[in-house]
Amino acid sequence: MFYVLALAAAITILYGVLVATYRVLLSPLSNVPGPRLAAITQGYEMIAPNEVHINDPPYVETHFSTSSTLKLNKYAPHKDQFGMPESTFSTIDADLHETRRGALAPFFSRRSISSLEPTLVEKVTKTCNRLEEFKRNKTPVDLRLLFSCLTTDIITEYAFPHCFNLLSTPDLAPAWRDTFAEGLRNFQWFKHFPSLWNLLRSIPDSVLLKMAPQMAITQEWERGNQKLVQEIVDSFDPAKKSNSNITIFHELLSSDLPQHEKSYERLWQEGSALIGAGVETTSNTLCVALYYLSLHPEIRSKLEVELKQAMPTPDHLAPWAKLETLPYLSAVIKEALRLAYGTTSRFIRVAPQASLKYDRYTFPPGTAVSMSAMLLCEHPSIFKEPKLFRPERWLEEDGSSDLLVFGRGTRMCAGQNLAYAELYLTFAAIVRKFELALYDTDFSDIEAVCDATMPMPKADTKGVRVFVS
Repeated sequence: MFYVLALAAAITILYGVLVATYRVLLSPLSNVPGPRLAAITQGYEMIAPNEVHINDPPYVETHFSTSSTLKLNKYAPHKDQFGMPESTFSTIDADLHETRRGALAPFFSRRSISSLEPTLVEKVTKTCNRLEEFKRNKTPVDLRLLFSCLTTDIITEYAFPHCFNLLSTPDLAPAWRDTFAEGLRNFQWFKHFPSLWNLLRSIPDSVLLKMAPQMAITQEWERGNQKLVQEIVDSFDPAKKSNSNITIFHELLSSDLPQHEKSYERLWQEGSALIGAGVETTSNTLCVALYYLSLHPEIRSKLEVELKQAMPTPDHLAPWAKLETLPYLSAVIKEALRLAYGTTSRFIRVAPQASLKYDRYTFPPGTAVSMSAMLLCEHPSIFKEPKLFRPERWLEEDGSSDLLVFGRGTRMCAGQNLAYAELYLTFAAIVRKFELALYDTDFSDIEAVCDATMPMPKADTKGVRVFVS
């Protein structure tokens, strides 16, 4: 038995040496510069030996290509990262993604979001009312909690039959925010060890909640979401469709998607993905914007002058269409988006049937090539003094620079119009009505130190806290 084990160990070691030698010296990517450990094993920051990362703006045109002749898939090994492989966001195949995104697009079109504006204004007004409470009570408010409630209420009001109504909770639902944030921090584990989803979902709810009581709100929502979608799928009748109580699920069931794309399993995953994408990114951008505005009174003063002209009465919020014509407000929002990054994870693309070229390198079909929106947002060849919050750059030399926080090309974020409407209306309303002073908050409370797909600050942050006046 000992000799059998020794032989097996020797074969394993020899195989490992041969694979490492091939990857470092003989593979088509062996001439690509970078850490040799990354060329040998995906254990190096979990970048696989068949992945090439490029941090050079000119390659953006290829990586985010809009060409119909270049088919770019997502990276298949990461499809189960979020436990929703059938959602549009997680779809690997480029052609299938185009089909699924086409069904979602009308729901998030400029026209649809414009029709949603009264709802957005109502939620923004409610947010301002909560700030008025903190102003009267002279107690600090955590903007992360407040804006998570805002963005959650907006997406659930729009896409689902029932709004979560978190803005009405006395404590601004910290359990929801904390559980959501903790889930994001753990997604890296699920990316590389997707079988963890099977383990997690095999645990009975009652046992899981005893192990982690803070998951109750998330678990309740997911089970409610699944039950809701099942009921809609079972009862849907296209002949009886009305304009009342229409959800994203009704829209997808009414679309020209193939019937197998309208299954319960796929639709509940689509709904869950909308929540994940619609809550954190916009919330974080608002926090970043107001953090920097509190640090730079000269920027705030310049913005106030512009907003007072557009909104003579603080309680009368100007329409989204008017706000986005304001040059300095637009510059501030773009700069906040740039430094909030949108996402920190790499955008990985695979051309299954074409070779990709960069500089003097040629990558064979099937090579995983990645770029990072975070690195591009701070690339010195695009933005001078990239670490500085300087809205004027968008009115000067960098005014035409591309913002890649929403991605670009065929995989651009479907919710971009909703995000912009939320940012313009919320930011304008708050800046016009209130002054915010940072309380026990510094850069470490907004600094992205954790790649949780979306940027996350230090684990022990107490939020972005401010006094309201």
